[in-house]
Amino acid sequence: MKGKKYKGKILDDLIRRYKKGDAIAFNQLASELYKEEKLQVALTKSEFLYLFSKEDISEMYSTAVLNAINSYEIGEGRFGGYFRLILSRLFIKEGVSKLKKMNQCYVVSLDEQINEDLTLSDCVPDSSILNNPSQYFDYADLEDKIEEPPAELVEAKKIAKLLAKGYTADEVAAIKKITKNQVKNAAYAYRKSAKSIIYNPDK
Repeated sequence: MKGKKYKGKILDDLIRRYKKGDAIAFNQLASELYKEEKLQVALTKSEFLYLFSKEDISEMYSTAVLNAINSYEIGEGRFGGYFRLILSRLFIKEGVSKLKKMNQCYVVSLDEQINEDLTLSDCVPDSSILNNPSQYFDYADLEDKIEEPPAELVEAKKIAKLLAKGYTADEVAAIKKITKNQVKNAAYAYRKSAKSIIYNPDK
């Protein structure tokens, strides 16, 4: 990726124009994303890429482009990061589906007891919520019920729990004296770590 420049500001400008009614900006934004397909795919650092052919990846990339442009709302942070979140989720969804067909994916029952009062279904949201990138804290309690998080995620856990209690990202940012994007990034990092328990229970 040496020599390649991520055009974050261009993407942000185009998505703002499109959301304000500039139809031409849609084609320009899609064009910018397609030109950076290889870079954007690499930036997801997805562990599932080895499962897909180049054609599979291109097809999923096209789906992610349309989904991200249409679902993004002004104020949800940098569009480039939002797009990669959509793309990463798609890789995870299709990757897990592929592994299940290959009988190589650990499957856990949602009725599995976590403690005397909770089952896994009490901690894991339904699939419609999982596919909504605005939900950064759905797994805030999941890892806590199983084991302590890695040391580097202790602060992220606190942030995720504040969000789970109903505080907004702006309110948490004020409490922690950090930016709104740092709040979202921390909560997403914690959610991703907790979520990995389902896919990689032996780690």
